[in-house]
Amino acid sequence: MLGQHARHGGCPTEGEQWRIGFSRVEWQITTNGNQYQKVPNTPEDNWVWSPQGVVDMHRPEMWGLLQFTTSTAGGASAVAPLPGKPARDLALEIYYAQRDFLKAHNRWATTLVELGLEEGKFPPGVEPPVLTRSKEGYTCAVGFKDGERQRVWEIRQDRRLKLN
Repeated sequence: MLGQHARHGGCPTEGEQWRIGFSRVEWQITTNGNQYQKVPNTPEDNWVWSPQGVVDMHRPEMWGLLQFTTSTAGGASAVAPLPGKPARDLALEIYYAQRDFLKAHNRWATTLVELGLEEGKFPPGVEPPVLTRSKEGYTCAVGFKDGERQRVWEIRQDRRLKLN
């Protein structure tokens, strides 16, 4: 059944990782006869299985990491680190800055300065992001070194994030 949701044919492969989120929201309630009512001016309680960093379950990039393996419990290898995580985090920061900029200005920003990001103030090992306009909106590319290999995290206006 999981194979229906994989980005490739068949079941998940050894070591493949998926982002997955489980969330529960519970409101304080009272009963009034046969009806439930939320307690006014009372915030909801939120539970998640992994730290989100923000109260917003609509950010799949913040969900927990599930790594598939055929190893038995206790014998599984450690979860593989995410390549270029600082570059990925910067690409996501730019995505959210672009979303806010669009809401305020009714257009996409064309420079990092418009987004409030200072040139040269990027994490060590991360190249300056490159914003490119596209027919649909924009693409942001953030390069980094993965060992001897040059790689890039790309994100688009629709939050499609991919590693090249």
